[in-house]
Parts: sequence; structure tokens; C-alpha cells
Amino acid sequence: MAIPKGKQIKLSKSQQLTAEGLELMQLLQTITADGKFTPDEVVELVKWLRRNKTSDLPAIKFLTETVEAVIADGKVSREEQEALYKA
Repeated sequence: MAIPKGKQIKLSKSQQLTAEGLELMQLLQTITADGKFTPDEVVELVKWLRRNKTSDLPAIKFLTETVEAVIADGKVSREEQEALYKA
């Protein structure tokens, strides 16, 4: 599975104020604070995305596709880390 490229998904102000939007923003800020993704952080993101897969936030679908592509082979390369960070 190819990593989605060329897409930018931003949450609108109203989406940022929803419970899911606030939670996602907080999670992503925590995960990206040190500039890299650890395996545990990827697991936390995957868990959050699975718990919220029925949400109508477009960022969830995009992040889910990106994470699935990154972890498909069971390894996360430097390039994949960077793609996930940018996503």
C-alpha cells in the first residue's frame, strides 16, 4: 500500500472544537513534540484511530490510510516516519 501523498487535511475550527477533534489535536501534539514517532506512539495513534473510525472528521480517514501504509510491512523506515510526521 502506498503512502498517501500530496494531501493536506486540516481540521476546521468547528471540527477542532469537537470531542474527537480536541482529542486528536492533543494526541498529535504529544506524539510530535520530540519530532519523531516511537513504536509506542504509532500504537497509540492506531488505537485512537480505531476507536474513532466512525467519526466524520476527514483527518481520521487520511491518517488511517497513512498509518496502514506505514505499518503494512511491520517495519517503519525513516522515510515512513517522516511521511507519518508530515501527515
